[in-house]
Amino acid sequence: MLFKNAELFNIVDMSPAADGRGGYDLFRLPPEVREKADEGLRVRTSHFTCGAEIRFVINSGTAKVTLRTAAAIPTDPAPKYGQIVTYYGGVQANWQTALYRYTDEPTTLEIAPPPTPDKLEKLTVLNGYPYSPQVVRLCLNNSPAVLIDIEGDIRPPEEEEVPVLRGLMYGSSITHGSLALVANNFIPAVVGRRLRADICNLGFAGCCHLEKSVADYIVSRTDCDFFFSELGINVIGYMDAEEFERRVRYYINTAASAHAGKYFIVTDLYYCRRDLEGDEKAAQFREIVRRACEESECANVHYICGLDLLTSSAGLSADLVHPNVDGMAEISVNLSEKLKEIMGM
Repeated sequence: MLFKNAELFNIVDMSPAADGRGGYDLFRLPPEVREKADEGLRVRTSHFTCGAEIRFVINSGTAKVTLRTAAAIPTDPAPKYGQIVTYYGGVQANWQTALYRYTDEPTTLEIAPPPTPDKLEKLTVLNGYPYSPQVVRLCLNNSPAVLIDIEGDIRPPEEEEVPVLRGLMYGSSITHGSLALVANNFIPAVVGRRLRADICNLGFAGCCHLEKSVADYIVSRTDCDFFFSELGINVIGYMDAEEFERRVRYYINTAASAHAGKYFIVTDLYYCRRDLEGDEKAAQFREIVRRACEESECANVHYICGLDLLTSSAGLSADLVHPNVDGMAEISVNLSEKLKEIMGM
């Protein structure tokens, strides 16, 4: 969506900040989907800004972006700091401008045009980056942010200045970016760079429950060329196998059939503590996902076992659920190669 001549990538709705302190909460799902979802997604994680970007081209002068942190729940205090990673098109910014921080009070960031445009253009051509180097990309971290204002002589990117290939990734906090630490380490971000694609991050921490409203929303997304879903870790302790299978089959058959001419790729649980402890429920839930994919009548459904993406306990953090930065990197690389194979890239 557009705001003050900038594109808000991976944001589809904004509303006056729920804490009453001014500015706008940003959402990755429209209100009619959030209202029908389970409580966690409805109240909290749909306004986490993982994979969201503020994008613009500076015509002259500098741009000013004012924002502040937001609480996950309006009654909670907002985090003291938020973080932004800057890219000029496909080129990560230099150390002076690569990272910006903003606080729980309105913080105005002054953004200069990309430096040494001739060198950035050369890097872009040499490496086949799918973005124009004139496109400033402010990549927001996975905590909520309140956007207050954007000022300056700017314009949104044009169609030919961003990737042609576009994907969507739905999943848990692992897709959302937990413990990847910075926005450009999130799995959708890394996969996007490796595939030269724009990827919408629909990862929801603790809230990937395969709700009907979310499945129906993904059906409505006609702007994507491929869809990847990571299923199971958020519900293995939340629902029984029978209910999980019912939701998985509805999700896969409904969403995949609606996008019959596009790639619909599904994985299950990555390596986690249940594997470390020999818990058979992890294998049971993986089998449900595998069987639902193989028995689907949709020819565009492709299954990848999560254990082929995160292959061992060496990729786990101390909570034995979320991958560490090495595990995030392993998933990103392995997934990218499998997607290239599936899509014939």
